[in-house]
Amino acid sequence: MNSQKNNTYFNPVKILKNQNWFKNINNIFERENIKNPLIITSKGNYKRIGIKEKFHKYNIINDVPSNPTIEYCDKKINDIQNFKIDSIIAIGGGSVMDAAKVFIASLNIINKSTLELIKHKDAIGNNITSIFIPTTHGTGSEVTMWGTIWDMKNKVKYSISHLDLYPNYAILDHQLTESLPEDLSIITLMDALSHSLESIWNVNRNETSTQYAIKAIDIIMKNYNNYNRKNLLYASTLAGLAFSNTKTAIAHSISYPLTMEYNIPHGIASSMTLIQLLILSESEIQYELNTIYKKIGINDLNEFIDNIKSIYTTKLSYRLRDWGVEKKDLIPLVDKCYTKDRIENYIINIDKNDMLSILKEIY
Repeated sequence: MNSQKNNTYFNPVKILKNQNWFKNINNIFERENIKNPLIITSKGNYKRIGIKEKFHKYNIINDVPSNPTIEYCDKKINDIQNFKIDSIIAIGGGSVMDAAKVFIASLNIINKSTLELIKHKDAIGNNITSIFIPTTHGTGSEVTMWGTIWDMKNKVKYSISHLDLYPNYAILDHQLTESLPEDLSIITLMDALSHSLESIWNVNRNETSTQYAIKAIDIIMKNYNNYNRKNLLYASTLAGLAFSNTKTAIAHSISYPLTMEYNIPHGIASSMTLIQLLILSESEIQYELNTIYKKIGINDLNEFIDNIKSIYTTKLSYRLRDWGVEKKDLIPLVDKCYTKDRIENYIINIDKNDMLSILKEIY
């Protein structure tokens, strides 16, 4: 059924695609009269990209961890309050961008903790120019308004979300992804595939978001074998443009406790269930699936599933048992996987018995 809940699409991010990210940054600095940027990155990217040499005149946060926590963000918020910042440059994967969005909020609304910023619903303001530069082809966060922050002590996942947190600019330079190792390449492209499908089997979808998602899937399925970084990075951003309007759904709901309690990388946790959910969703998204089949040159769902399985065929496991999950854990996991605001985005009504069946299928 080709039914869309609405036809309203919105995304304000200016996307720049080329092979000279640093030149683009300097052009934006000049255009926006940026004098005191704060550079946000991870330890790995700090060394790999030469952040220190390129931005030695500016303040740099170079230690964003995977899955940034409430405690980490609170500490950094206290540090950056003393900086005179007029822009934030986030260079990295999803975790770097998640943290950067908290820092943007903290510079617009001072003297607030991370949790207070997450719970803040009034206008944040947009006084800080933001430039996001992905170094993986999976996050899509460079074109969305939300970020994920974790409370590992209390086993809670939070989302900071506000219209004012859309980045002003996204710079796509595939050369920044060239040195990704094979496992991270697979993890991130599966995250992009998950974002795409999640926005299709979604009650919030609209015509434009679905078009972006289908185009992303087309590019991913035609390029995952040869790791065409330029195309995969573009597909990741297209997937971001898709779910920027729909939010994610059931696959991500299931993924959160898998990452939090078993340290399953997000891209694997969010894509473990894709095959089961495709089977469940098929009758509701048949029109979109037929469009995908035609684009990638296959005939039916079985062939599509075979293609996805061929991506799975790596040294990475997509079985819960291989990540330390025991059979006795499945029933307690059901409630933890049932994130109401994500489950309700799914195009099919799912109860907890259905959830248990899905978990058993991927065990």
